[in-house]
Amino acid sequence: EDTVTIEQVAVILWNYAGSPAPVGSGDLSAMGIGKHSDWAANALRWCLESQVLAGTPFNNATEKATRAQTAQMLTNYLRNS
Repeated sequence: EDTVTIEQVAVILWNYAGSPAPVGSGDLSAMGIGKHSDWAANALRWCLESQVLAGTPFNNATEKATRAQTAQMLTNYLRNS
């Protein structure tokens, strides 16, 4: 019953999608991700490219995800997959 972070939700959806390789590269902090863990970088890049994070406001990917943020990410994933 632990809370999950934005980056953990990203990794869950990325794994569910089959862990596709992200197309781009670059500094995730400069792309609006803020602080994040190295282990989540590919998932976060993929989420940016796939618009999974669209409309999901946050400052750092290490923040606890709210129900609203999680629902937005899941809705974006389902719409774009």
